[in-house]
Amino acid sequence: MVNKNLISPANNLGEDARGELLCYLVVAQLVAMARTGDWLRTDHLVESGRIWRKTNGARFDWQQRIALGQIAGELARS
Repeated sequence: MVNKNLISPANNLGEDARGELLCYLVVAQLVAMARTGDWLRTDHLVESGRIWRKTNGARFDWQQRIALGQIAGELARS
């Protein structure tokens, strides 16, 4: 079950961008599982978020990245 409290409208990343990043991270988790049989390590998940952020010119704080990473892991496993 996804904890919806982890995504706060007060965060500076827009709702659409949060949705896109979340989708990107879920797909990254699923690709890792399909290729290696394991979920992404934390450092790889963090790097995936950084890659997306740089590619899309987004700005968000570490708390947002952690929250979206947790949600992505939950969604990928469900």
